[in-house]
Amino acid sequence: MGKALKANEQTSYAEFISSARAEAGMTQEEFAHAIGATVSSVNRWERGHIKPSNLARKAVTHFLEELRAAKERQGQN
Repeated sequence: MGKALKANEQTSYAEFISSARAEAGMTQEEFAHAIGATVSSVNRWERGHIKPSNLARKAVTHFLEELRAAKERQGQN
């Protein structure tokens, strides 16, 4: 999937994925399904073992944009 991460990249990608999933209030399985990834990929991203591909990062970003737009439409922001 991805290459092993350097320490500074490792933390930022792991935090990005973990915070995105927390914002969505989802399990790793639910989050993986929502962005079209495997549970093991999400787990490895969050633990900092590998970084998400560009495609996966775009999927997460798009998912968050949609989530935030839906919350805004519902007045839950």
